[in-house]
Amino acid sequence: MTDIEMEERDAIWVIRLNRPERRNSFTPEMLDAWVAMVDRFAAADDARVLITTATGPAFSAGLDLAGRVPIDAPPTLNYGMQKRMHRLGLAMDQLDKPTLASVNGPAIGAGMDVALQSDIRIMARSASMTEGYIRAGLVPGNGGAFYLARLVGIARALELLWTARTLSADECLAWGIASYVIDDDQLEATTIELATTIAAALPAAVRLIKRAVYQAADTNLATALHDMAAQMAVLQSSAESKELVARLRAQRAAADKEAR
Repeated sequence: MTDIEMEERDAIWVIRLNRPERRNSFTPEMLDAWVAMVDRFAAADDARVLITTATGPAFSAGLDLAGRVPIDAPPTLNYGMQKRMHRLGLAMDQLDKPTLASVNGPAIGAGMDVALQSDIRIMARSASMTEGYIRAGLVPGNGGAFYLARLVGIARALELLWTARTLSADECLAWGIASYVIDDDQLEATTIELATTIAAALPAAVRLIKRAVYQAADTNLATALHDMAAQMAVLQSSAESKELVARLRAQRAAADKEAR
């Protein structure tokens, strides 16, 4: 057993933090392995959906620097460690395939940040999220400010970051951070079910939808519509799309005939 594992379930790949004795806090070595796993998933043609989850009662307590970076460490050492951590966020950001975070327990600090890096979050009912950086007089160094402002708006993002308030799973759902709150014993099955549904769709369309949604947040309507028109034309000319359209038309024709 290793501190971080990758499981390939056909088109669905699962990255699992496996350090429950340390609340799945991650070490620099785990981060390096994590980035390599994300890169493998990105390069694999048959890999369609990535799930990030953890073993035990916690999702992650964040970056574990105990015994590695002393309190009086020079700025260059702290800066280098942060840049090492940022490689994961950048790798996740560059993925054009769907990513799900299956949050099985508390996600704290950088642990919350890595959950926010996925496209969709499914939370166990016992899970919670906390941006606890301010308690140590720190700033959210791993994307918390970036993601939260986009998910919950500036005012609520500032409240969470300034107060280190812990949100329950139900509060995360109400605030739009989580898409689903599931009984703990059903979390894995529900996450796999959603991943299976997404993986069954035309991969090219799934990727283009993801790209369009994220790009739309940083552009105007005219540009977004222009980009979608070009992407639609490419998809409509593909054999896979033509086959799906023909199948849908045949089903509709059969339904109309039966209704007469």
